[in-house]
Amino acid sequence: MPSLLLPPVPSRRKCPIFKPVGMAVRRQVGNHAHRDRFATVAVILLPSLHMLLCVVLAAREWRARWAPAYVNSAPPAGAPGRVPKIIHQMYKNAELPAKWRRVPDAWTALHPPSEYTYVLWTDDQLRGLIEREYPWLLSTYDAYPYATQRWDASRLAVLHKCAIMPPSLL
Repeated sequence: MPSLLLPPVPSRRKCPIFKPVGMAVRRQVGNHAHRDRFATVAVILLPSLHMLLCVVLAAREWRARWAPAYVNSAPPAGAPGRVPKIIHQMYKNAELPAKWRRVPDAWTALHPPSEYTYVLWTDDQLRGLIEREYPWLLSTYDAYPYATQRWDASRLAVLHKCAIMPPSLL
């Protein structure tokens, strides 16, 4: 029966692999100590910096928060932020179809003419507005293949020009 003896293990003193290990272990201990200090500083410093940043940002938001200038009343007429009382309606021409003919009357019944102004914009008037106020947009406006696209651009032009919110955008 063959012998199951393992070959002899070389002693640590004779094995060249183990000689530098002792020094490497010492260096690693030193590096681990350095890493431990770094980890301790990181664990303390990073959350502290994060908390400081949160406090600074919260303070900025608090200072810049929106506060209405008129808390218990509406701003006076002509004041910045006051929406002009103008009702804008758009159609291809001044002759409204039967189902829309009562709309201007409904607007004036609900919004007294002494306070509100009603304006009906036709396609020609809207193109004139674009041509006069936004000439850089005119070529794009004319190139739109559908009237709906021109009306959408016109709504934004009226909104920008008159500083109002048309009912269709509410």
